[in-house]
Amino acid sequence: MKTFTWLLTIALSVLIFQALHAQDIFLTVSGEFHSEPASIDSILVENISNNTSLLFDSLPSGLQDYNINLTRQAFWGATGIRHSVAGNFFQPVVNFPGLLRLTYTGKRVIPLDITVFNLLGEKLYAIQRKRFLPNTTVSLHLGLSGIYLVRVCSPYGEQAFKILGADINVKKGIQAEFSGGHYLSSGLKNTKAVQNEGFTFNLGDSLRITAYKTGCYSESEAFRIDGSRSFHFFFREGLPPVADFSASPTHGRPPLTVTFTNLSYNDPLFWHWDFGNHVNDADLNPVITYHNVGKYTVSLVVRNSFGADTMVKEDYITVERCTSPIDLPWVEVPGGTFQMGCDTGDAVERPVHTVILDTFEITKYEISNAQYAQFLNAIGCRFDGHFNDPVYGDVRYIDMDNAQITYSGSEFKVKSGLEKYPVIEVSWFGANAFAQWVCGRLPTEAEWEFAARGGNGSHGTVYSGSNSADSVAWYEGNSDAEGNSNLFQGHGTMKVGLKKPNELGLYDMSGNVAEWCHDWYAADYYAHSPSENPQGPAGGKARILRGGEWRDDSIGCTVYDRGAIEPRYTRPEFGFRVAKSK
Repeated sequence: MKTFTWLLTIALSVLIFQALHAQDIFLTVSGEFHSEPASIDSILVENISNNTSLLFDSLPSGLQDYNINLTRQAFWGATGIRHSVAGNFFQPVVNFPGLLRLTYTGKRVIPLDITVFNLLGEKLYAIQRKRFLPNTTVSLHLGLSGIYLVRVCSPYGEQAFKILGADINVKKGIQAEFSGGHYLSSGLKNTKAVQNEGFTFNLGDSLRITAYKTGCYSESEAFRIDGSRSFHFFFREGLPPVADFSASPTHGRPPLTVTFTNLSYNDPLFWHWDFGNHVNDADLNPVITYHNVGKYTVSLVVRNSFGADTMVKEDYITVERCTSPIDLPWVEVPGGTFQMGCDTGDAVERPVHTVILDTFEITKYEISNAQYAQFLNAIGCRFDGHFNDPVYGDVRYIDMDNAQITYSGSEFKVKSGLEKYPVIEVSWFGANAFAQWVCGRLPTEAEWEFAARGGNGSHGTVYSGSNSADSVAWYEGNSDAEGNSNLFQGHGTMKVGLKKPNELGLYDMSGNVAEWCHDWYAADYYAHSPSENPQGPAGGKARILRGGEWRDDSIGCTVYDRGAIEPRYTRPEFGFRVAKSK
């Protein structure tokens, strides 16, 4: 009796183990359109993981079921996506095993792509961008055996056809039932036959299922296999997308930063921008800066499962020739290679790395109060120093509470005697806007350091033009000299250009005011900076300041010292100079 009990226990354990580890998982798919049950023309199944043993046990009425070892994707269906505009589409004329003959019934000459895939989604044959005349017929002779998905893409949409080659080994015994409701595996027929053949999903695998209906569209669903599943698709009208967008501004002087807003509708899934300046983008609402004068045609192509549409900007983007409203003394900095950073400096100044720069120009002096006041008046800045920047919105350009510029009589004026002192209390936004106003830009951090070091003629000095801070810089140790602007405890800024210039003839690159640069700040940027014309990180919270200022110690005025702060901040120590490309 004990032996029998022992054997029975083993047998039950084996059955339980098999029951737990030999699950068959079945999928039922049903569709609904306008709250009414709808048959499904075709189904696309994509494997998000790899090598899943796939059994799809429930297919639309009239379609057959196949067993495959899925590595990419499988397609079941007779006629899949289909769309026509004004009668322009491809029609299957003859369709029997191994041969597909398509006739173009449109009235225009159109470019056409025809691609043939096998059941695993592998591309077997393709005709790309071939121009077809009206009433053209193309015959595709497919293999002796196999299942093929043929996709025909034209500007008017996409069609898909499933073609059977000869001698197809079709699995028998699986039947599918469809209605408007969900079905569980227990409601399917012939499940025993499936179990006997051993076709199962692997628990934990990931799949994506997309159902198609002629003239309709449905979102796909991705899921992990965790048991018997039912999927219900709600179809919508299968309209091609309509491309549309806005651009602001559409004209201006370089650099012109334009914000594009995608206004396309009818469920676009993919979009592709061409900005007419050899720049392409797949972002939804891109922001693009045009640096060169010209008229640029912008196009947007949008696609969904039923076709594509193209929108060309009728107003175009016009970048007007920029003429600076004021004269600025510029110094050319010939391009070259230098070692950026300092091995003995702070961690943010390491490692020393090689940088290669193109030729550029930079202003000989820091921008003065008089020059900045002229800018504020020209753009119509608000009395409080705020301005509605075309890119950044309502931002403060200058802190009028502490600036050396006042507002009275409906205009900005410099405090008497301070016209040639460097402008202070300027935010990064204000410095950037001024640079664009004079047809330039803020220097990159790499350009600033190269220029401060003296360019290709550098003598390798610690400060810009000397190893002595006192000879080239106004800093904490000497900014209480006679003539300073007395900003704090007898110290302050000094008139630009009083100290010795560096090797390039640039003044005040060390000291006086810290200078805004173009770049975002990242403490570890030097470790992965590109070697050619680095532009700084793609984003961040703080913008770079370089050169030190009148309240800094001498170390802060070295050519390699790095500083940074949020671009909205203003201080009596912050100023800037302007650069431009050659």
